[in-house]
Amino acid sequence: MANFEDLIIRDTRGNQPAAGTGGRLYFVTDEGVTERDSGIAWESYSTATSLSGYVPNSLFDAQSVLAATLDDTPAVLTIGEATILGRQSGGNISAINQVVSGEIVAGTETALRAYSPADVKLMAETHGGGGGTGHTITYSGTPLTNRTNLNFSGEGVVVTDNPGTDSTDVTITGGGAGTSSIVEISNETLGGTGSFTEVSIPSGYDEIWVRMPRVRTADAGATDLVFLRVGNTSLDTGANYAYQVRAEGFSASNTHSITATSLFLGIVPGDGATENYFGSAEARIYEPDGTTYWKSVQLSSANPDNAGYRETSGGGQWKSTSAIDVLNVFGSATATFIAGSQLIVLGVNYG
Repeated sequence: MANFEDLIIRDTRGNQPAAGTGGRLYFVTDEGVTERDSGIAWESYSTATSLSGYVPNSLFDAQSVLAATLDDTPAVLTIGEATILGRQSGGNISAINQVVSGEIVAGTETALRAYSPADVKLMAETHGGGGGTGHTITYSGTPLTNRTNLNFSGEGVVVTDNPGTDSTDVTITGGGAGTSSIVEISNETLGGTGSFTEVSIPSGYDEIWVRMPRVRTADAGATDLVFLRVGNTSLDTGANYAYQVRAEGFSASNTHSITATSLFLGIVPGDGATENYFGSAEARIYEPDGTTYWKSVQLSSANPDNAGYRETSGGGQWKSTSAIDVLNVFGSATATFIAGSQLIVLGVNYG
């Protein structure tokens, strides 16, 4: 089937062919009239009908649109892959290149951009933050997992925008004078025989509490010892510890050292003790952030074993002025503990 455009001849009056082919239509472009070939002569077909706005199909190529950057001058514009039809600030209608993920910089775009589904997902997951990386959420300098939403609530919580540092500052003042706070830093219960994970200690605490509410080593004997190491960046295994501990109960004794390689945390059951016997041990580390004095530590333990019951108490020091940011515990005869043993580390701030 012929197109409508193929049935109409368009040209000036001077280029109009002689009549003789009946049924033809001729649009006189310089007069704006249409005439019909009767086979003998050109006759008026419609002086009222103007086809000046007619757009022939032949103008269009694949993947193209008709656009005008000046009045009454439409032109074909091809839209390539990964582009979008739009108009940038100060420019004309054009096919604009799509921004790739690595170029997404919120707040710096000055022109219309097209984003792929992957780009949109990336921006949503990272909150649309600067540089395409979103917020970096930290707690006392330690990075936390980024979430879509942040929610702050509670008495004493103040949230402010800080454009100078490009950050949202959260200040928690607590409940006022006389109110202290205790924050759980780590809580690990062993599911089988093994060692505890080394614990990273954030800064900002007045004390660190190391608590083992259930502890029993994997040593085959009925009784074992448990020790504590601390450090800055890594655990200190040098002879930089001192302690004095006294044991009370069915067998009293004292133990001390000024050149130990760890702190004597206490006496606890070994795997040879009566089934389900677990001991407990605890240490309180004072001023863990201090960089002027050695770190003082209070030590205690309780031990039910096959021979009776003993408890220990005493104190010690890590002979270093470095801040403490890592700690761990281990057994004496064997470094491992049995299933059910638990290590809890708490950060304490005074009121």
